[in-house]
Amino acid sequence: MTPDGPAPGAFAAAATTALANAYYTRLVGLPDQLRQRAQNAFTISGFLAAGLVGASALGTLAGVTAAARAAGVAGLVLWAVAAVLFARAVAGAVEPVTAGAQPGAQALAAAILRNVEAEYLAVERRRRAGQLAAALAAAATVTAVALGLLLPRPAAATRSLVHLTPEGGRAVAAACGTGAAPFAADVVDDPAPRGYLRVRPAAGPCAGRTLTIPLGAVAVVVTAP
Repeated sequence: MTPDGPAPGAFAAAATTALANAYYTRLVGLPDQLRQRAQNAFTISGFLAAGLVGASALGTLAGVTAAARAAGVAGLVLWAVAAVLFARAVAGAVEPVTAGAQPGAQALAAAILRNVEAEYLAVERRRRAGQLAAALAAAATVTAVALGLLLPRPAAATRSLVHLTPEGGRAVAAACGTGAAPFAADVVDDPAPRGYLRVRPAAGPCAGRTLTIPLGAVAVVVTAP
């Protein structure tokens, strides 16, 4: 001791000990910090996956084009995969590389550091895998939104039984090679030229094709409730 406080050597030793303790405490806690980051990412991924599931349940994805729907489903699957990978990073066990009793304090400290390093690397690999899945999920989600906004929505259709006038029946029979009897068709909810009706037959040679029929050729359209 000196009159003004501890000797310089004692202070340096105390400072070194404190810094070493803080360093090793931080080093040993690195895997837990990674797990906490993975936990936060898991929460976000799970929230987004639940949001896409809700959008599907409410029919938001059903009213878009097939391309947008496919991208949305891909985004949903990838968000779920990302959530699983992040959950594995948070809760997955890591086998220690060094186990059993150690012959001394230095050997024990070295074994602890090796196990900490192995756990850190394992958690980091799992977290990076989750990040990759999340990045792909974000890209798929953005693609789905862009396609939903840019591509025209498919026209809605209502299944009906179409009765034509004799003249209209002959015209449709000539075009489709069928008889003039009433036929089941989807009435397409798509703007048709004024004075016309657009239908898509459910069966026959013209099945799936859109017919634009003058309203004067239509006797009645019966729509199921």
